[in-house]
Amino acid sequence: MVNFIVAGVGIPGRSMGWCHLHQLLSGSVARAKVTGIVEPFFLGKGKAEPGSGLFQDMVQKQQHVNPFSLSFSFSSLPPVTPGHPTVALISGRTSSCPGLFYEAIEHGVSHIYLEKPGAENVDELIKMQDLAKQKGVNVVMGFNKHVTPYVISHVLKRQQLIKEDPDLDLQSVYIHNNTFSTDTLPECFVRNSEGQIKNQAIHELALVVDHHQISVDNLSSITINPPYAIHDTELLTLDGITDFTRVAVQLETTYGGSVTVCANRCSDDSTSEAKIYNTRTKEELHHSVCALYDEVKKEKEEKKEVLPTIDAPYLLTQWDDYVTLKQGLVSHIEEEKEGSPEGIANLNTGIEALKLAEVITEKVTQYLQQQGTSTIPGSHRIRCD
Repeated sequence: MVNFIVAGVGIPGRSMGWCHLHQLLSGSVARAKVTGIVEPFFLGKGKAEPGSGLFQDMVQKQQHVNPFSLSFSFSSLPPVTPGHPTVALISGRTSSCPGLFYEAIEHGVSHIYLEKPGAENVDELIKMQDLAKQKGVNVVMGFNKHVTPYVISHVLKRQQLIKEDPDLDLQSVYIHNNTFSTDTLPECFVRNSEGQIKNQAIHELALVVDHHQISVDNLSSITINPPYAIHDTELLTLDGITDFTRVAVQLETTYGGSVTVCANRCSDDSTSEAKIYNTRTKEELHHSVCALYDEVKKEKEEKKEVLPTIDAPYLLTQWDDYVTLKQGLVSHIEEEKEGSPEGIANLNTGIEALKLAEVITEKVTQYLQQQGTSTIPGSHRIRCD
């Protein structure tokens, strides 16, 4: 049995932390036990904020069935059991994750599951990695797309195509859609203050790092609104915060390879997709799509799976991915294996993806601002030398 302390639960039915907690408490993750909850907001300055009542009600009901310690900080929890594996699952807002990370290590946990992007900047994430190495704490990151079926299908098909014809010139296109309205964008900009590319598109950048070996060290140029993009790029300033509403870039390398990433905060749907093109013939060779909300809901109803009330559709479509991630970590720990579980991203991936995010954000923002426009027609290449 592996113990878990969940830090940063948030609002039931809406937050990623709550999703993790519910899956652990409901038994969806075998051989896992919740021994503590750390909720710095609703047990601290957010006691009177909207959502606090829902959190308190949920905790009270769960504690009758699954007793656990509850606190606003790790330091107020009972000590971890010496010699017994304990995972700190950190899923707070990005700005709060480093503090929770340092608290968890000080508390003596053996492992950390850190939700993406983990920190607001690369320097902080490297500092966190250094401390974890020093203390011997194994860290994995919650990049669910590393284990989701549509991405696995994409990766396997790409490998097959290259094996069959090593001379093929392929272009992978990763697409990530959210469904924010223009009315809710200001709140989105505030809540995800690290920016769209570090928050939404970081999943795709982690795939670029691990499956395409693209990094800032071999990045030669960035093309805005590239040929295989499904939308253009837009940069807005709302309530004093400047960020992207959508971004479409092709990342080109010194070795000749390239990948396209498209992320849209205000799409008509919340799908994620992956495509493969033959760049010589322009033919689409493969197209895989994430699980769709209505399909997942129908499938779970047919299987008579009992699910909680979920107010954020993306949580349902990614539900099984997050079970897979945590189960993979538990199995890895129980088998006493070294390093990271197979197929699950670690801090090295997170750092390299965040480095790419910082370069893309800086270069594309600077280019659009120099042009004096929020959007720009056509493709434009930016050198990264």
